[in-house]
Formats: sequence, structure tokens, C-alpha cells
Amino acid sequence: MKDLPQQRITLEIFNYCNINMTADFPPPNKHIDPSQLKGENVFHASWKSSQLHGASLRLTSFQSCTFQTCDFSGVIFDMTSFTNCRFEECKLSNLSFEEVLFKSCVFQYSLLKNTIFQSFASGDKTKRKKTDLSSMVYTNCDLSDSVFMKCHCKGMKIQNSKLDG
Repeated sequence: MKDLPQQRITLEIFNYCNINMTADFPPPNKHIDPSQLKGENVFHASWKSSQLHGASLRLTSFQSCTFQTCDFSGVIFDMTSFTNCRFEECKLSNLSFEEVLFKSCVFQYSLLKNTIFQSFASGDKTKRKKTDLSSMVYTNCDLSDSVFMKCHCKGMKIQNSKLDG
């Protein structure tokens, strides 16, 4: 069987000017260097079996991306967003999503144990604000021991998922 070439995606880099480039990213089944994703806007990309241990996803947005069997252990989220993304059989446990915006994302067969969903007012880590999770879908996930602080959950779908420890 012939190996297929890596998927090509477009990355927009915002420093002092807009630069568009196309690159093979990320290498399949490889550890991702945390500096490779910092400040990127990633569109229509797929990751499979990627280890993102310790990656800093500061100022990074993902749109219409798919993550399959990816491990997000130790990832540092800082003004990170996921829009129309799919997480299939991913590990997202023991994480704080206080600096993450999720919109219209689907989680299937994923592990989200001991995860915190909350948002704080700008510049004030003592005042929580509402976190909108209304467009989220969780199917066959483990959400046990997770905390949803001041979350707007009306419309959120949780199907065949574990919620208690």
C-alpha cells in the first residue's frame, strides 16, 4: 500500500504583518514542538495520534479541525479558540479551559476527567463570567469530576457520557 502525502494546510502568522504560507504541519505521530503553534490560525487541519504535551497554544485558533486520538496533557491554553472542531478519542483530562473559547465543537469517545470549564472577567482572576457551552456536543465521553462554573449549557448535548466520579 502506498503512503499518502501529508496534508497541506495554510497557516496565518500575525506578527507585524500578515504572512500566509502553506506548510506540511504537523508531522504525523510526532511530538509537536510547543513553539510551532503559538500565535497561529489553523484552518481545516487534521491531527491523528499527536502528543501535544506541554505545548503553548497562546493566541492560537483552530477552525474546522479534527483531532483523533490526540493527547492534550499539560497543554497551556491562553486566549485559544476552537470553532467547529471535532475531538475523537482524545485525552483532555486535568486541564483548565478558563482561557479557551469553544464554539460548535463535538467530542466523541474522549476523556475529559477533572477538567475545569470557566471564564474570568478581563484582568480579574477573582470574578467569573458566563462561559457559553450551548453549542457543544459530548457523545460517549468521560466528564467525571469535571467542573462547569457559571456555564451556559442550555442546548448543549451530552449523550451516553459519564458525569459523576
